[in-house]
Amino acid sequence: MKSSMLYQLDRDFDIITKKQGQELVEELKNDVTQLDEYKSKFEEHVARISDENKSILAKYVAHRKSIIDLFEVGMYKQSDGKYVREEFMHNLIYPMRTTSDVIDYEQHNLWLVDERLAYFFFASSDIPFNNDRNEDRTDLMLLDNSVALLESKNDGTAYDTVVLFELKRPMRDDLVSDNPVDQIMKYMLKIQGNKVTDKNGRIIRTDDHTKFYLYVVCDAIEKYRETLKKMYWFDETIDRLGMYKMKDNMYIEILTYDKIINDAKKRNKILFDKLGI
Repeated sequence: MKSSMLYQLDRDFDIITKKQGQELVEELKNDVTQLDEYKSKFEEHVARISDENKSILAKYVAHRKSIIDLFEVGMYKQSDGKYVREEFMHNLIYPMRTTSDVIDYEQHNLWLVDERLAYFFFASSDIPFNNDRNEDRTDLMLLDNSVALLESKNDGTAYDTVVLFELKRPMRDDLVSDNPVDQIMKYMLKIQGNKVTDKNGRIIRTDDHTKFYLYVVCDAIEKYRETLKKMYWFDETIDRLGMYKMKDNMYIEILTYDKIINDAKKRNKILFDKLGI
């Protein structure tokens, strides 16, 4: 976590550069004949931002590369002939037994799955429903509301979006009998029934307009893939690495480890190329 001094310096720099950028735009709006002068000032403005932030950006990109490498290592059979435990992959995406109230953006890696997930205003990881250790628990739950309600986390209104994750150890071959799709849908139905409370004892309220996105992270071995097609009417994603199904306000996707790592590499390739890593 940043010190208060560093945070204030960063904030002051952001305010100054934003103000300078607005001034440049106003100059161009007021006198479009001075385009060459504007371009010169603009280049100075961009250079100033680059000089101040290039080391921070380099560290951030290098961090992403390391996380992707670790995630990929976790997909493979280890030297003892076994695959890593589910907890290893879970902690790479989001630290277990934590919430977004106690960890910073830099401490999770939701971008591995989808960049947009990082901006949900509440996340809980491996926290049991109703804060009761005897209750079910989702591997990861994200809650979001419309922009108009962002200032209040749980004010009794129904959430606009609920995202649930269920993760399984790489290369598990018993998913037909221990079906994570059934498991995650059970969690969804419980939340839809307004039977789950948050850490403060307030109901996580949903209604008919609440959208549910369910993600099962696993290796969809052929037998399980056929079960999803024939019994659950899943379709394959365009790249044929994952599977999905949509019904009413529910979207459920089988995110295979191959799909996560391939998509993450593609999204971040330009950053890695620029940094030469």
